[in-house]
Amino acid sequence: MSIEIYSAVKPHQGLMWLCLWVAMTVGGSLPSTANSDSPGSDETSVLAFVQVIDGGDAEAIYEHMEASFTPEAWQRREPESWRTIAADLASFGGLTVDGIDVDDGVFSISGSTGRGDSVGLRLPMSQGRFNGLGLRLGPAPRRLGVADPEVEPGASDEALRSAFIDFLASVPGPQGKGFSGSVLVARGQEVIFEQALGMASIRWQVPNRLDTRFDLGSINKLFTQVAIARLAAEGKLSGSDTLAKHLPDYPSSEVAGKVTIEQLMRHTSGLGDIFVPEFFQASKARFRRPADFFPLFAHQPLLFEPGEGRSYSNAGYQVLGAVIERITGEPYAQAMKRLVFEPAGMSSTGFFAADDPQPDIAVGYTLQGTDGALRNNLFRLPIIGSPAGSSFATARDLWRFDQAFRDFRLVPAPYSRWMLGGPAPGEAKGESEPRLTTPIGVAGGAPGVSAVMESDGEHTVIVLSNFDEPGAEAVGSALRRALKKSRLEKTVVSDGGS
Repeated sequence: MSIEIYSAVKPHQGLMWLCLWVAMTVGGSLPSTANSDSPGSDETSVLAFVQVIDGGDAEAIYEHMEASFTPEAWQRREPESWRTIAADLASFGGLTVDGIDVDDGVFSISGSTGRGDSVGLRLPMSQGRFNGLGLRLGPAPRRLGVADPEVEPGASDEALRSAFIDFLASVPGPQGKGFSGSVLVARGQEVIFEQALGMASIRWQVPNRLDTRFDLGSINKLFTQVAIARLAAEGKLSGSDTLAKHLPDYPSSEVAGKVTIEQLMRHTSGLGDIFVPEFFQASKARFRRPADFFPLFAHQPLLFEPGEGRSYSNAGYQVLGAVIERITGEPYAQAMKRLVFEPAGMSSTGFFAADDPQPDIAVGYTLQGTDGALRNNLFRLPIIGSPAGSSFATARDLWRFDQAFRDFRLVPAPYSRWMLGGPAPGEAKGESEPRLTTPIGVAGGAPGVSAVMESDGEHTVIVLSNFDEPGAEAVGSALRRALKKSRLEKTVVSDGGS
């Protein structure tokens, strides 16, 4: 069993963002409820929890969760961490439920908040009690304007492939150009569908192929986390280390003395963003190494005291990249190649500067200019990817990463789970599964960049696109819904005859 928090943050100024499943292993007996000596039905418990969230009272939500989770689950987090989660749920400003699905005892709730965000709740249940909690909050994927892939329960792989091909051919794109990108769907350790569509270069009429490399946006933050976790497993750093231990020359000694590595990873450091007016006014050629970004934020006051809030921070990941450079003695890109890409078999993945001609690179196209015309994104992003985002990879390489991470070939199991929000290594209880089954969802977005990878250990969906819209998330969501439908058993209806 697992307790999971899925968080997504809106893009800052329309630029890079990330969503990531965070999980902790839990187990044990079920607790008694607050108001009854016996458990109610699963449906009753779920609806009661939804009602409490809709009430918007953080203390009531906290008390409801405390009474509804297993003791083991509750003890995996400090009370203040649970209060932060309760405050996040209370901040919705109301909850409107659009639909509730049930699959093998897991309730999936889709809806919207009073603020207009999309929200999804995932609630594994047993005898009316919560075995876990999944929360996804973020901007709703744009509607595609076309129907989902047409599949039947129990559909074969051949039927899925045919449905996916028809679906992708129907997806609209900017200026009538259709979907542009690469799509991969895998079941377990087998790829069951791959297709590339659209143009890698409109000017030179070069089509996208399966070996075309796409900008991953903030998916690269996951790679940065893996490098940090590997260095922790090697004893070269600890999540509790302050920044001052590894970067004593950091421009703000006050910040360096109280911000920790783990806070940087979790977006709880109080650091802000790199996409500030100074960035857009500067030559992008200035920003080639993590420390090149420091003047954009290092002397700015923290948004909050470290550990006392949460705010998505591209700046924090630039600092993590500088830590990686200091510990390894290598440029960030070279360290990532050695620590992540090569061990995962990602032979086509890397950091490619805009002024360095490379083959098989998709040009990003955006409509986000002042005149609304379709243009490339050359002058909108840093000249080369950074710890915060924009390595380039094929869909197949990203799938290889997911497989390597789940097989613990990149990071030992205790550090993999810590990286995803679990207990610190040495504090986990119970036996460890031989392969990571924690759901992982990551996404990246920027002008001319749209990428998503979602994997639950059984199915993996990867969508990479070099156009703004239709977003990879919307396409990926449609594919996941079709996969879920295909997993349902066929219902045999009797005509009543003998």
